[in-house]
Amino acid sequence: CADYGGPPTGPGGGGIDTVSFAAEIRNTLVVNCGQVGCHGGGTVQGGLLLGTLTWSEVINASGTHGPVIVAGNASLSSLYTKTTANSPFGDRMPDGGPYLSTEFQDALRDWINQGALDN
Repeated sequence: CADYGGPPTGPGGGGIDTVSFAAEIRNTLVVNCGQVGCHGGGTVQGGLLLGTLTWSEVINASGTHGPVIVAGNASLSSLYTKTTANSPFGDRMPDGGPYLSTEFQDALRDWINQGALDN
């Protein structure tokens, strides 16, 4: 039998390093999503207003297609899936690009899969 190893175990168990909302996620969202005309400054697109992009606003946000974050499951979290090349509905975000880097998408996915912690 080949041993391909187990999946990454996340925080506290090796594998993927814990992703910090404050240090790695928030600022990119502010610059790319929280602008007037997108999801900030009182502008509601797709039913989503992110306001000042505090952790509480992001984790509790809901859009036309339901919760933006499903803690522990990036594949059900539209904040992540809308940034990917295969957006499950509508256009990929940010609308018209430039799109978020693969590195940021990976960090966003990992942060959500790690429970979308306020860290």
